[in-house]
Order: sequence, then C-alpha cells, then structure tokens
Amino acid sequence: MMRWRLLGVQQLKDGLDFYFADTGSAAKFVDWCKARVPLRSKSSKKLISSDKKSNKDHIKYTTALDVVPLSRDDCVVVPLVAPDGYSKPANDLGLGPGSVALVTKVSSVVHLVQVHPPTLRAVELTAEQYFRSPFEATLTPSDLVPFTILD
Repeated sequence: MMRWRLLGVQQLKDGLDFYFADTGSAAKFVDWCKARVPLRSKSSKKLISSDKKSNKDHIKYTTALDVVPLSRDDCVVVPLVAPDGYSKPANDLGLGPGSVALVTKVSSVVHLVQVHPPTLRAVELTAEQYFRSPFEATLTPSDLVPFTILD
C-alpha cells in the first residue's frame, strides 16, 4: 500500500485540493494517479518568503492535474477538426471524422470502440491525444434508456 504524508483534502467547485507535508509525497501521489487515469499535470513553484540572514526560502509548490472527463459507457463523437483548425484528431486515433465511439474502459488510457460506421475498431486514446483536441461525451449512461427489440 502506498503511503503519502497527506495533511488534508479540500473540496472545491471545480475539483479537489490535496495538501502534502513534502514534495516527495506529492510526486508519489501524482505518479500513482497517472498510472490509474489519463491526465496531464503542470507543476509550478512560488517564493512565499525569504530570510536573508539564515539564507532560507519558503517556497510553495503546486501541481495541477487535469483528468480526462470521460468514463466507461460514455458515447462520444470524434470531432471533425481540432479547435486550432490544423490537427485532425480523428486521423491520430485511426477513426474517421465524425465517428461515433463507446468508451469501454478507462485506465491510464481511454479505450474506445467505434460503433458508427460499424467497424467495431478498438483504439486507445492517450491523455496527450485528448488534450490536443478535447471533446466531451455526447451521451452518458444516465442519459440512456434500456430497451428490448422484439422481432
């Protein structure tokens, strides 16, 4: 079991803040998260105070994690063209533009199965591919209704 020196957790409207006793514990936590969910991280540090006499600095370290907002059984439509107008994410994934896919699994990558056109091609979407051209789920499991086809 992984142990971090976690000082506290604070819930915010757009996520969670985790507070650690040292940067090593925070780095272990980031590595643990990267192994389990697709995400990107950005680190920064800020000088809080400096004591010239003792030559000591108080630095605040911050790491922001952005998690891919897709979950299992989500239905997604691969965008035709990326927001920048140049890169084509559909070509990166091996799916045609405007393809409909289902998320079958989320681990360190997002596993997709193309359902329209009905090729059932399985592809993996990395966090880098997603954040290069982000898109949202068109339908989530809570939006779907089970039905039975009688022949």
